[in-house]
Amino acid sequence: MDKERHLERDRGMLTKKDREYLLGEQPDINEHTETQKRHRIRKRVRNALLDFPLLRHMQTRDRNLIFEDLNVGEDGPSGDVDLYYSIVDMIQFAYIGLKEQDADAKRPVASAIWNVESVFPQMYEDEWVDVEVDITVDIKESVDLEAAIEKLRRGEDITSGEAWALLDAGRITPNEFKQIYEGNGDIDLDVVLRLLDAY
Repeated sequence: MDKERHLERDRGMLTKKDREYLLGEQPDINEHTETQKRHRIRKRVRNALLDFPLLRHMQTRDRNLIFEDLNVGEDGPSGDVDLYYSIVDMIQFAYIGLKEQDADAKRPVASAIWNVESVFPQMYEDEWVDVEVDITVDIKESVDLEAAIEKLRRGEDITSGEAWALLDAGRITPNEFKQIYEGNGDIDLDVVLRLLDAY
């Protein structure tokens, strides 16, 4: 994450001071001030979410100007990639917030897709369409992080999936990850090192 770029941007939902706090740039903040700041940030985020229905009234030209430098193709995003990954983070924030409340997090995503795909042909192609949205989440692998850690403590080998899961969850460091696979012929260490450099 490029902290400087986040701190130098114009104010959006968060103030510059809010961003500094969330990025850990205010280490000397006292407990009372921190409690107030967290409260203000929560209110700003919730009110920003409540503003989204109003954006339906934004002129199409203005909406297009926001997204005009962003392209997303089969090879991934290009152009305004910061905007692309911010959109991913926005959806992720809402999705995890719903899951933490034991809500059906897929339902609003499906509703949003249905609303747009139903209306878009009418707006731009003078065509009515019947839309069905099916969002399927297939969890391919589940890793017991504590069990994997216990294997390491006992000096046992762990699978590559377990190692990546521990790394992704912050339970091992990149250096520890490299040590696990030193000399393991099944792992392309050059590839691993490149991935870790970008991690």
